[in-house]
Amino acid sequence: SIQKALTYRTIYAAKESYSVPLRVSGAKDCCDAFAKAIYQHAFDRLVRGINTATCAEENYPDSSAVNQWGLIGLLDIFGFESFEVNRFEQFSINYAN
Repeated sequence: SIQKALTYRTIYAAKESYSVPLRVSGAKDCCDAFAKAIYQHAFDRLVRGINTATCAEENYPDSSAVNQWGLIGLLDIFGFESFEVNRFEQFSINYAN
């Protein structure tokens, strides 16, 4: 179960395994790491979906006829940034700043 996975660790010795309860701090660290992994997977899926939906090269049938695509430039607290390929990840970072 997920509760056991977050509150116990398994130790393998020779041909046996032992489930040992984690201390409160260890269980909290395990829970935090699990939450971080879930958040990262959700964010990666969201970013992948937005990048796919906003990719002009893939979404327009006549995209091969275009020699140059527009450029998105962003001004943040660290100065003006100009990227050849600007994806949602960079926009999110700049928005957070």
